[in-house]
Amino acid sequence: YCNRAKKILEESNLAYHSIELDLNSNCPNENCTQLTRALILQTRMKTVPQIFINGTLIGGCNDLETMISKNDKFLKNLQKSDA
Repeated sequence: YCNRAKKILEESNLAYHSIELDLNSNCPNENCTQLTRALILQTRMKTVPQIFINGTLIGGCNDLETMISKNDKFLKNLQKSDA
């Protein structure tokens, strides 16, 4: 799903910043990185990708795909702002 999300963004000519995480299925616990633990606690999601636009969580890959395919105005605004 992470690679698919990146491909969707690239095909839509949207700039993005990716932070790669190795998500341990036992998180949150001592085996997690601080960043992974903080992300899980903030979003309540243990799956990746977790896609944020302008600091707001929009969801995962399927959510991104739906948002882009159903909302051309949304996509044009993102392309202009380089979110």
